[in-house]
Amino acid sequence: MRCPYCGAETHGNICEYCDSELTEFTSNNIAGEVRTVGSNAVYQQPDSQPFSEILSSASYVDEEYSNKKKTTALLLCIFLGWLGIHNFYTGKWIWGIVYLLTHGLWGVGVLVDIIMIATDKYKDKNKKKLLK
Repeated sequence: MRCPYCGAETHGNICEYCDSELTEFTSNNIAGEVRTVGSNAVYQQPDSQPFSEILSSASYVDEEYSNKKKTTALLLCIFLGWLGIHNFYTGKWIWGIVYLLTHGLWGVGVLVDIIMIATDKYKDKNKKKLLK
């Protein structure tokens, strides 16, 4: 068992390093309550909401983002869009091949994709928004 005050390894009710008494020490954390009596630790489940539920209800977790960057995709689309390189970059292999064979859907597809990337409407193959 470790002393809650100094972190030293202890054997008994008194820490050999800082001389703190360890009987009836209680620590509260996010996961629950740990009550230490001597060298025995007893865990009690918390009554409040679990931490994983708190994180999943946070607003920044609701919006999932891709690991691909918006600026990279936009530059690829502007300069090499007719080859479909931005589609290959974001994992859309089939669209990349279609753009490659049709020269970016005859230029119209490239213009649409430039507008969609610039206005944050373009998504990767997993339907996630691109990073800014």
